[in-house]
Amino acid sequence: MGRAPVLKARMPSPIRGGKRVIVVVRPLLVTDGQIRLRSDLSAIDYARYLMDEGAPEGERKGHGGMTPELFTSDELMPPPQHFMERWEVSPARARGVTARTAWCVNLLRGDLPCEPHVYSAAVSFYPQDAERIDMQRFGKRLMSEVREDLGGAPLLSVMTVHRNTDHPHLHWIMRGVLGIEPGNELSGMVLKMPGVYRMKGIRSRAISLFERMLEDRAAS
Repeated sequence: MGRAPVLKARMPSPIRGGKRVIVVVRPLLVTDGQIRLRSDLSAIDYARYLMDEGAPEGERKGHGGMTPELFTSDELMPPPQHFMERWEVSPARARGVTARTAWCVNLLRGDLPCEPHVYSAAVSFYPQDAERIDMQRFGKRLMSEVREDLGGAPLLSVMTVHRNTDHPHLHWIMRGVLGIEPGNELSGMVLKMPGVYRMKGIRSRAISLFERMLEDRAAS
């Protein structure tokens, strides 16, 4: 099998002095349909963390101590309830995780055909800045704008908001294979982002979006 082509990316204009949004994107390699983030952290462990499974009420990572909610930017990926029903009886479920976490595990399984990796990202803010925007709305818009930067690639991606550190942040998972969208020539391709876009472009896009959302708020 040949190497997957790198997608063309539209690079946003660099933002000078922009340190208000911190973005880290890393590819997680897939081997035999399974991901290991570290030697001691499996995909199921990571899903438990994202879904905050086992934490008592009031100590959860989501907004206001609520269970973190997974969300997408559009309808390319079925809504969480679809996966919750589909994975109700799954290997992950049998290992004692909830249906919500089983759905998250499905995102991390790396089981789509020819999927060599899954992208994992974190987008974090200063506390005072996080209070000035709707973080979920920001995440949805960022997913849509990154899709456009990548030529309209039908991303299979999902985010969740965590507020369990001094810097509120978004966790972002992108499948390594693009979705199927009728008429889109990128459908089903391996998602391989240019390194410079992954390291700098998404951050510039996030900072630009943050500034625009502040301007919209000031104008309203």
